[in-house]
Amino acid sequence: MSNWGISKLGFKAKSFLQIKTDLQTDFLKFIDPTLRFTPDTLTGVLVGIMANQVREVWEVLQGLYSSFNPNYATGRELDALCSLTGTIRKSPQASYVMALVRLAPKTTLAKGSVAGVKDNKNAKFLTDHDAINNSDKEALIEVLMRAQDFGEIHAPANTLNQIMTPQTGWLGITNPKDAVLGCLEESDDELRLRRLQELRCIGSSSYDAMYSHLMTINGVQAVYLQDAAHAFTAYVMGGSDEDI
Repeated sequence: MSNWGISKLGFKAKSFLQIKTDLQTDFLKFIDPTLRFTPDTLTGVLVGIMANQVREVWEVLQGLYSSFNPNYATGRELDALCSLTGTIRKSPQASYVMALVRLAPKTTLAKGSVAGVKDNKNAKFLTDHDAINNSDKEALIEVLMRAQDFGEIHAPANTLNQIMTPQTGWLGITNPKDAVLGCLEESDDELRLRRLQELRCIGSSSYDAMYSHLMTINGVQAVYLQDAAHAFTAYVMGGSDEDI
């Protein structure tokens, strides 16, 4: 049985050195047993060129074989394999928070207005829609705000209070609750792990199923389930109360 290619142990690609050795052996056997393969000879150059081309073919075959195995597949190949069992890579999400903007009478705060987080100059949030105060008095208007960048941009309660794009009539801002954290695009390793977790819960106990479903909620970072006599108590870090 060949030591190269597909076997019970998986796929083994030929190395450049092995390819070069095999070519030299065939040249000596089928062309001329007196040939030399030093870099200054025509046969040496030919063998080097051919070996490099054959090595690329073996690398492509290695990649093709790996693309059928979730443990080795990467990128789009891994996405396709995971989608077969219903696991879809999480896209990047921005953190969001419900803020209260203090507006003067008859004032409209335009969509895209920017506020910052105290003591964190990199945390900037933009209004997701216009905030309008149609009354004749100063008022607090609730507005959804999203982080300028994807990922876990933190805005603890009462820290979103820096007006970054001042305008007439915008008097102040705060956030009564912590921001719901976003995330970066799920990495290959994270996707593989979540696929295994979701597969494990299929047809399994409600404990595993609950854990898996809670972990898929946007913004959830960690889950701990405490098992009681006839119930579970779930402790969840991150995510919105409504989604949980």
